[in-house]
Formats: sequence, structure tokens, C-alpha cells
Amino acid sequence: MDRYPRAELVVSVLVLEDRGSALSLAITSAALALADAGIEMYDLVVGAAASRGDNGDIVLDPTEGEEDSAANMCLAIMPTLNQVSGLLCTGEWEGDSPVEAMKLCMEGCQRLYPVLQQSLLKSTKKKVPAPVPDAS
Repeated sequence: MDRYPRAELVVSVLVLEDRGSALSLAITSAALALADAGIEMYDLVVGAAASRGDNGDIVLDPTEGEEDSAANMCLAIMPTLNQVSGLLCTGEWEGDSPVEAMKLCMEGCQRLYPVLQQSLLKSTKKKVPAPVPDAS
């Protein structure tokens, strides 16, 4: 907020085909695009989704069919700061199942974070030319 005191960043995502977990993927993609554009952020935001089926099983990164289940959750976190930046729950969650789903989503985000870092590093290396050694 100090760097961009009156700025408003608007990120639009066009989903061409949704086979499930579109919101969590859009959150992750938007954060990666902002970082790739050079926008300073506290941390990359990583999204993950979970669904609880009628039988009580919790599935990470549900498909379109699995999202039609009893309950769904989309969690966005900043892994380095270990802070939740967004949480959206739908349906009826019972007992400890929302806590289990949050833990599962957080683990998924933590596993995805190094992949995003490597992708950002590769992109930056392509943009920045290699240093030319002095021929003295």
C-alpha cells in the first residue's frame, strides 16, 4: 500500500473451460501474473479447493462432477507468511470436516508454492539478459 497508495489493480480472468477448481486456479494465476508483471507483493497468493462428498470423503482439487457435492471450499493463502487471504465455503460442513478441508487445502498450497517460484524464476531469467563479462 505504501508503494501504490491510490492505485487500483484490476485482474480479469477468462475461463474458457471449467473442469473443476476454477476459482482457486484463477486466484493462483492472477497472483503469478501480478508477480511476473513486477508488482510488489508481500507474498504470492496460492489457491486450493476441496469438496466433501455425500459419503464424507474430502477431495483436494475437485473435478467438475465432484464440485456438485454436499460442500465445497476454496482457500487462498500466502504460504511464506502463513496467512489466509481468502476463504469461500458453500454447502453444509459437519463436525471437524471444515478443519480437515482447510488443512488439506493448506498442504496443497504449500506443495504448489515451490512450483510457482520456479516458474517465476524461469520467466525472470528469460526477461533479464545474461551479464556480458568485461574483456579487459
